[in-house]
Amino acid sequence: NQQCGRCGRDGQLANIHLLCGRRDAAINRFILDSSAPDRNTLARLYILIKEMAAKTQPIQASNEDLANLLKQAGVKYARPNLISSGLGILEELGLIHREVMGRNRAIELLPSPEERLKIETSLRFTEGQEEKQAFHEFENYFFSAASEDLLTLVNRPIYPDKYGSRPISTSNVEN
Repeated sequence: NQQCGRCGRDGQLANIHLLCGRRDAAINRFILDSSAPDRNTLARLYILIKEMAAKTQPIQASNEDLANLLKQAGVKYARPNLISSGLGILEELGLIHREVMGRNRAIELLPSPEERLKIETSLRFTEGQEEKQAFHEFENYFFSAASEDLLTLVNRPIYPDKYGSRPISTSNVEN
């Protein structure tokens, strides 16, 4: 896919054949799911931190350590990058504070807020969920659209004409 962007840079006519299927979409869903935690995963992460904080505070655990504990708790896509995103959201909501100490990190559980939190106030959470929704909509469109419609979208110029970009006629491209 990345190499397709190089096609035609020499100004010559180029043909690109992009082959993909549901398996490719599943890989993208996996990447999104493992980097943008949903509400339930955040709740499990917060409960885990509360349980750990009851034993010792501040908590000293790597993302990998926390991911392993969440996997044991049944979180399917518990990966270090999911933990990193989740901790960022919890910190943005004012539930925890993270401090880097050399190569280590300490996580401090902050007092619970008086009123119920609205998770949507976290920009990180909202952006992650919007990204998942956008991909879901793209996937539904992509796998149901006519090949001619997809070809028209692929062939539109990336830059406006004033930068020298010209669209490739669909009559010059093979399906």
